[in-house]
Amino acid sequence: MAAAIRSEVETMSREEVRALQDRLLAEQVEYVFAQSPFYRRKFELERLTPDDLRTVMTLERLSFTTKAEIRASQERRRPLGDFLAVDPSRVMRVVTTSGTTGKPVYYAYDEQDLRAWFEVWARGLWAQGWDTERREIFLSVAGVSRLYGGSLADDIASYLGALPLPVGGEAGAERALTVLDDFGATVLWGTPSYLAYLGRRCPDVLGKPGRDTQVRLLSVSGEPGGGIPQMRAELEELWGADVRESLGMLGFVQMWSECSRQDGMHYIAPDYCVAQLLDLESGEVSEVTEGAQGELVYSLLQWAAHPQLRYRTGDVAVVTAGWGRCECGRTGPKVRCIGRTDDMLIVRGVNLYPSAVKEVASRFRPATTGAIRIVLDSPAYSFNHPLKLKVEYGSDGDPQHLSDLRVKIEDALRQYLGVRSEVLLVPAGTLDEPATSGRLTTTRKVEWFERTYLSVPEQQ
Repeated sequence: MAAAIRSEVETMSREEVRALQDRLLAEQVEYVFAQSPFYRRKFELERLTPDDLRTVMTLERLSFTTKAEIRASQERRRPLGDFLAVDPSRVMRVVTTSGTTGKPVYYAYDEQDLRAWFEVWARGLWAQGWDTERREIFLSVAGVSRLYGGSLADDIASYLGALPLPVGGEAGAERALTVLDDFGATVLWGTPSYLAYLGRRCPDVLGKPGRDTQVRLLSVSGEPGGGIPQMRAELEELWGADVRESLGMLGFVQMWSECSRQDGMHYIAPDYCVAQLLDLESGEVSEVTEGAQGELVYSLLQWAAHPQLRYRTGDVAVVTAGWGRCECGRTGPKVRCIGRTDDMLIVRGVNLYPSAVKEVASRFRPATTGAIRIVLDSPAYSFNHPLKLKVEYGSDGDPQHLSDLRVKIEDALRQYLGVRSEVLLVPAGTLDEPATSGRLTTTRKVEWFERTYLSVPEQQ
């Protein structure tokens, strides 16, 4: 089934998109200067006026916006901060970060924002293969109580005329799978690691494998695992379903979504967000062009309650395809998320992301399970000693086989990532997969690292 295209903006040329963004950005800058005390102060401190930021090319004149700034704004004026740009009576929804790296940050949405959110997420689901000819049955297993994902996912399903099954990740595997089977869920949404966990539990809970259920589409987000070939292959084998990945941020749920080509996530919301890349070494900001890599920086367009200009997301992406018509009909560039800036290690001068380490370890399945932990023996994320790594092995516990496996993994890490390592193999089930809690996304340090030192200051 060919994926339908929901908006003509998804098929525009690069030049058409830039002209549209320049017009919308000029309007947005005027709006935030007039309505957001946070941005008015920022402009004045930097001696800027709206006339200085009329086009995408002039955005670099404004400094970045960070989560720390937003948190400080909300400390000054609780609870929503002085970057709120609408009267509080217009706020229709508030969502929050998890608070694992400090006091939770709140994001507010008015009616206009929610309409935009629903529409863009709908574009993403259509790109992934949502069946527009029949009624989908949609099950979200993201955490409802801790993050925005679960409740709004159900709202999106209703918006598209589907039947939402409001279970959430907190319900646990048995209830989620029972509801899935009872109602014949066709679309399953959550983190890839949690969906893999559910797939492995299917035979015990349902008495049959996941591929024998009605699930035909897995929509995954919240962690880089959806872009790891071995993880994708495992999900497809467990569920007998198509796997499609998406990427966004808490302030705006989805800017990127994958089509049937499965070679990266399309830029599906250029009319609601200007996406740029920050080179973490040079500090230069560039357009999203093929082969580029860096931290994604977003400037929201047509946004009312909590507008953001040049917001540093912390997501590090590589551009897998530039502007040009895909066989699905979309023209936007494609990216793959490879990690987080707060994940990055520097090992003997080599920049290293945990997701890349996991991908190497996963190449040895079924001799490994794919679960890893990077062991940190100091608060520093830059060091000169070999990378210390725990890797789960599969069912074969023969000592000689394990010794050979350890050497192979260490050799592969040196060959593919350029780092020396000390691998400790541990039995399957030793490293509890944090994503099985059903949470959507928080700081990845919680997921990737094991600290052996006594304490560490909370990251801000």
